[in-house]
Amino acid sequence: MATELTDSALEQHPLEYVSLEIDGKTYGGWYRLLEDGRMELLALATMHSEQRAEGTPLEQAKGMLTDFIRSSTQRRAGVLIAHGARH
Repeated sequence: MATELTDSALEQHPLEYVSLEIDGKTYGGWYRLLEDGRMELLALATMHSEQRAEGTPLEQAKGMLTDFIRSSTQRRAGVLIAHGARH
């Protein structure tokens, strides 16, 4: 079940950043503890950095996220095809 938080709720439940290294790769995510005790993990991805041509930091982040999503989608599609799964 998705949780929609208002600006005031975000202030009460700020995102915390966590990173860890597994097998030489760094992973990171943002999380918050909700009032009912559940943990909400907002993101989990392999961390990397690069210089981008986009103008603002927000545009750069959106570009990196777009690239990540497209790459992940293509990898999942390749796994499904390799295993004979059909859509």
